[in-house]
Amino acid sequence: MSFTFVDIEQRKKRVIIFLFLFLSGFYFLGAWLIYMTVRGFFMLKMTYGKISFLSVPASHLWSIFAVSVIAGGLQWYDSAIHGTRKILRRFKADAPDPDDVYHRRLDNIVQEVRVATGGKSIGCVVLPDYAMNAFSLMDFRSQPVIGITEGLLSRLSRPQLEAVIAHEAAHIVSQDTLIKTITFSLFGVYGIALNGLCGSLKGSSRRYSSRGSGGTAVLVLLLITVIWTIHTFSKLLSMFISRQCEYRADATAVRLCRDPLSLAQALHKISRTWRGGGLGYENLAGLFIINPVHSDLDEKESLFSDMFSTHPPVKKRIRTLLDMAHTDYATMKQKADGIKKVRYKEVHVVDVKEPRWYLAEHGDEWAGPFSALEIAGMKEVRHDMFVRKQGTADVNFLYMDPLLVKTVKSCQENPQSTHCCPRCGGVLNTVLYEGAPVERCSLCKGILLEENKVARILTREEQGFSDALIRQAKLISGQKKTADYSRTGLHSEFKCPQCGQIMVRCFYSPAYLIEVDRCYRCGLIWFDTDELEIIQYLVENSRT
Repeated sequence: MSFTFVDIEQRKKRVIIFLFLFLSGFYFLGAWLIYMTVRGFFMLKMTYGKISFLSVPASHLWSIFAVSVIAGGLQWYDSAIHGTRKILRRFKADAPDPDDVYHRRLDNIVQEVRVATGGKSIGCVVLPDYAMNAFSLMDFRSQPVIGITEGLLSRLSRPQLEAVIAHEAAHIVSQDTLIKTITFSLFGVYGIALNGLCGSLKGSSRRYSSRGSGGTAVLVLLLITVIWTIHTFSKLLSMFISRQCEYRADATAVRLCRDPLSLAQALHKISRTWRGGGLGYENLAGLFIINPVHSDLDEKESLFSDMFSTHPPVKKRIRTLLDMAHTDYATMKQKADGIKKVRYKEVHVVDVKEPRWYLAEHGDEWAGPFSALEIAGMKEVRHDMFVRKQGTADVNFLYMDPLLVKTVKSCQENPQSTHCCPRCGGVLNTVLYEGAPVERCSLCKGILLEENKVARILTREEQGFSDALIRQAKLISGQKKTADYSRTGLHSEFKCPQCGQIMVRCFYSPAYLIEVDRCYRCGLIWFDTDELEIIQYLVENSRT
């Protein structure tokens, strides 16, 4: 049965109108305080303190009011129309990759939620972060979207992920997301102004310290104090708006997914891990399912915490959900920690109808089967080799097979084909590596992939590690102090398989001293055999 929210949406229209009127008044108050600060400063200098700061001409008040209404209206329009796009650009979020197993699962769940909400148009995006968190965005023009971090996507089971998406969908259909998106976009102007003034004061400290410039520094400090006060008050209002929505969204999510236990397990897992603190999400904390920054204040139940916390206590939310599921915290925790994550085996993404051949030298055993591109990419391939097509018993020379001859000739004429390995010339086959599509050489087993896919793979923990690889990784991790940085940043011996430009040899990062080959034009990275696996081990070992 579909789930509709017609009554709630009608009530929210009145709330949105009230919010606009309130923000216009808030803009007027802020503009009036800034005006009084500047006016009082200059009048005080001229009259040596003999002035009444509250005596403001009526014409000035009307001017402040007009400026406030115009500025508030313009920013309201910008936030209401472009709020979603601006925040997504700040988060560096991307649409799901249809070839990625994890992303396809996310897209399927969002489609199911669309049906459960009565066919409401809802999109989804993925944040390339190891943190575990989720959010939703909505304005008057763009499609509402649900954002999921790579960390949450890779470490929650499907029922838990369904519950989280249902929670964010509940915010969207009740239009809580619309109010929060616009509010955070509007109040962001004070944070920008505060950062600009602080930067101006810091960058011009020498100039302010010169003779005759002390008054300017005092004025800037006064403005910083006023704007900081307004910014703090706006954050308190944002916290209040966000806090009042979470309980209702949890309850609505249970009505959508019929699974309070999975939502409780998801909140339990997210609360115990890194949620995104330090990534710049702090000023937009109210958009997320759990505050990105861990704070003891969030877990307290008092008037003070109600005023200064963006979210209600996680444990209280979990207890409410467990009451709906008729279970206790200990049982939920045991089940949540005992859920085994699905592991996706590495598979080749090939057309099952693609013909393949076996190869053999004179008197040697048959090797294969290989595709035509794999055979064309082999350096040792010769036209007088024996070939046998898969599924047949006929044996011929390679030069007698028209398709193989055509493919080999094409690769020889275009050695920088996108199918050729930059190291050995072997064929690059598309494979699913920890659910992400990458290009792996069929001969040397090197891997070519984009930077954003590296972030996905390092977030997921499916790959096993041999004892030899672990020893090699530990040896490399101990070489940080003796690393030869002069060898990096030089031209590589490889050409990019995609654009043909010479790649650059460099360390993957200062923290992980594995030399890789990068193409800065295409954004591709080439990992030799075991290099990506070593980085995976080092990253996963640092998280334990």
